[in-house]
Amino acid sequence: MLYPYMFPSEEACKSLRFLHVFFVVASAFIVICIAVERHRRICYPFSAAVTPTKIKIICFLASALEYVVALPAIVVYGDASVDTEVHGINGTDCFIDPKMKESKLPQGYFLLQLLLTIISMVIMGVFYFRIGRTIMLSHRFIRENTYSGMNCNTSGNKSAKLSQDTPV
Repeated sequence: MLYPYMFPSEEACKSLRFLHVFFVVASAFIVICIAVERHRRICYPFSAAVTPTKIKIICFLASALEYVVALPAIVVYGDASVDTEVHGINGTDCFIDPKMKESKLPQGYFLLQLLLTIISMVIMGVFYFRIGRTIMLSHRFIRENTYSGMNCNTSGNKSAKLSQDTPV
């Protein structure tokens, strides 16, 4: 913002914070859905594909959840008076509504956002760890079971060594 301490509209503040939270949560849910689908397709390659109907249901549920998470932003945020460090001049900033200073709602809301962030990171970490492990095991299997990865000597020494080890 060009003038951060001259936010003139409380309605714009509430709307912009709601939209900001909505789209941040939406992007997080989309990334989680992508991680889940990648996990399903890589770790269980023969499972059924997701149908367009299922995709629509997932999008609807994600949108509803995003809306529920973003809704408290309308109540929590508002125009707050801030000191500009210039004698006799106060500014207005879009932050916690002064009516909410004594309430536990902003703390609970920020705690919910932190909890959702941690849960999202753990979910994505687990899924991508499993994806990485599956890919590594697949590459190891391919390396060990192809001709280029086999340690056999074509000069016949391997069969000679086998005949030496087995009693006649």
